[in-house]
Amino acid sequence: MIKNRPWLQRTKKWALGLLASAALVSSASAQADVTRIDIRLLPFGEDALMVQLRPNNTWTRADGLFNVSFTVRWLTSEGGSLGEPDQIENLPNTCMVVGASLGENPLGEVDHETFRYQNYTATSGTQFPTSCSFAANTWVDFAVLPVTLGAGDCGTFEIVRNVPEGAGSNLSFYIGLGGVEFTPVSTIESTTVQLGSCPPSCIAPTNVVATNNSGTVCSTGSLNLSSSFTGTSDGATFLWTGPAGVSFSPNNTSQNVTVNSPASGTYTVTVTNACGNASGNVSATVTAAPSATISYGSPLCASSTSATVTRTGTAGGTYTAPAAVSINASTGTINPSLSTPGGPYTITYTVAASGDCAAFSTTATV
Repeated sequence: MIKNRPWLQRTKKWALGLLASAALVSSASAQADVTRIDIRLLPFGEDALMVQLRPNNTWTRADGLFNVSFTVRWLTSEGGSLGEPDQIENLPNTCMVVGASLGENPLGEVDHETFRYQNYTATSGTQFPTSCSFAANTWVDFAVLPVTLGAGDCGTFEIVRNVPEGAGSNLSFYIGLGGVEFTPVSTIESTTVQLGSCPPSCIAPTNVVATNNSGTVCSTGSLNLSSSFTGTSDGATFLWTGPAGVSFSPNNTSQNVTVNSPASGTYTVTVTNACGNASGNVSATVTAAPSATISYGSPLCASSTSATVTRTGTAGGTYTAPAAVSINASTGTINPSLSTPGGPYTITYTVAASGDCAAFSTTATV
């Protein structure tokens, strides 16, 4: 539904005014170095919106007459209204009110389908004063739009590029300087502004990152894992899972955890808030702690040339014995015929430290 049907006649008059202004612009001085002007909407206090412009090059009087038409949209169900733009009280200089005077479209506010629209235009026939200059790629305040909302209401406002015909003719975004249109290359910053009594916004978790802060660890040690994410943190919960049998401290629902008696494999954290969930993974390499036993038949016969060791557990260690014992350091085999009879002698089997695991040793007596 469209309210205020008399706007149909006013639209025709406004369109004619825009055409007349365009003709005036075409006769102005040639465009200088500005070839794009972006626009955005920001909150200004608790009951107003700030419209800002950003030229891609230094903007001065030499760029010619300025033309802009933009429309602010919000939900009809939110109620509220926008007022006449202010370019004097809340702006630091008078450049805009002289060279880019902004006014409400004669249509007023128009309701179409689920949205309410308010169009603003600047079709000035006056150039900026010679003292006015706006820096390249820098946002400059253009106008303040007062907002009226009912008690307890929330309004979500945005500038839209295209306005449906049902909301009025010639209301889509237009911007140009010195008779040259920049609309296709100028951007409308995709931001929405909420004013009034608005509930906290909720953003579903994304970019969940699980981090292994310990590197390679020993199975008898601890693995420290942390997590981070993008999104609404209020009310967010965490759930860690990992290889079978591992346990998490203080528990698997903490954001950052310690894994006691860890295992190699993938650890996953899932982050959930009121708007959704997402997961992140991290791998961990865990070195098994060395463990072994060794034994020899006893007693050893002095005439024997070989007494082999029986080993269980971690391989790759080194065997040592007193000087009286002839032993192969790699295999642990003793040659009694080359050893000094007597004893008992202590044979030591040692596995070197590796992968964050300490060295290990065990003994047997012959």
